[in-house]
Amino acid sequence: MSLHTAICPVCIREFEFKTASFRTGCAVCPHCGAEIEQKTLRLVTFCPDCHARQFAAADASVPHICTECGSAFQVLDKSDTVPDHLLSPGDFFDKYRIVRFLGSGGMAEVYRAEHLLLGAPRALKLMKLPEESSDLSRKRFFREARLTCSLVHPNIVKVFDIGCDDKTGYLFIVMEYIDGENLERYAARRQLSERELLEILREMASALNVLGRRGIVHRDIKPCNIMRTRDGVLKLMDLGIAKAGPFATLGNLTLTMERSVFGTPAYSSPEQCRNAHDVDVRSDIYSLGATLYHLASGRIPFDGGTPVETMMKVIHDIPPSLAGLRPDLSVNFVRLIDRMMRKEPEDRPHNATELLRMTEEVMKGRSPFAGIFSPLVLSITALACCMFGIAVLFFVLWLKSPAPS
Repeated sequence: MSLHTAICPVCIREFEFKTASFRTGCAVCPHCGAEIEQKTLRLVTFCPDCHARQFAAADASVPHICTECGSAFQVLDKSDTVPDHLLSPGDFFDKYRIVRFLGSGGMAEVYRAEHLLLGAPRALKLMKLPEESSDLSRKRFFREARLTCSLVHPNIVKVFDIGCDDKTGYLFIVMEYIDGENLERYAARRQLSERELLEILREMASALNVLGRRGIVHRDIKPCNIMRTRDGVLKLMDLGIAKAGPFATLGNLTLTMERSVFGTPAYSSPEQCRNAHDVDVRSDIYSLGATLYHLASGRIPFDGGTPVETMMKVIHDIPPSLAGLRPDLSVNFVRLIDRMMRKEPEDRPHNATELLRMTEEVMKGRSPFAGIFSPLVLSITALACCMFGIAVLFFVLWLKSPAPS
């Protein structure tokens, strides 16, 4: 893997990229967001003999010929451009033709594919399990598809098909293809305004509301798991480690192990860092708050160097003030993110419906906490009311008691 300078054919601006980008079949211009196929990419290089500036094709199979002195030299090494994937562009898989590789994570790879009959673009997720693996990974893979299939919402990615290929043994999920980019990449190019951040918060809170009604906890909400289409619509993805709670309508499939930790430490809630089994929607609310913190500030809330150190910071430390990192943000917005990232679950919004209401209040320029009291205040108030009621009862009984003779 090496670093190169290329020319974007769309905006005609130079940008640097790593040759690992070829594993996705294309490079992405950081200026205009254009996806540039490897065969059309032009690299900026210099002739080793006459030092003339050259624009060479991103092709490791043939040397580049200098336009000034005629010398032939190699720009790329074959190891930079030859990927090692389960499928290649042009391959046929089930009812689909593979267009290009999109990305990978864990034991799964994702491809852009095209339905052979409909011609519709799809995202094809494949998993090849090691021979020694148990049925746990297979069940978890299909559970992701079942979870997503059961959800119908404009801000949650759609699943069209699931299965296991008889020839290769690959498990697969066919999802809608999102023509866009994830929020981590989107926010890296520009600072997001408060209005944009609130729109992200509202759409994701709406998606969480659907998950919550089905008793599902996502457990891995983070910027790269939220896609933004070219039309600006957000899509929550990757339910691979989601937890189906007691109210989930998915049968009795239970894959979460006691005392297990799943997710991404920098965005995980304190209770998830302790035990990923013992979480509810308030853990997702924390992760969404950490995601908004990152998108607003350009940095993750906690970075301990290692996953364990990061989890210890999540449990015990307080992140740098968002108001100090982004002084232009309103007090109401900063207070809402702070409330979402409280250490104790009972101090956060209780559910996604409450979070939606708070978000809409901030969008209207009002405090999200108007008329809301903490559990401690409510407890003290209730106790005071009970004591007052008891005092009134004793007073009435005293009035009705016969006077002493």
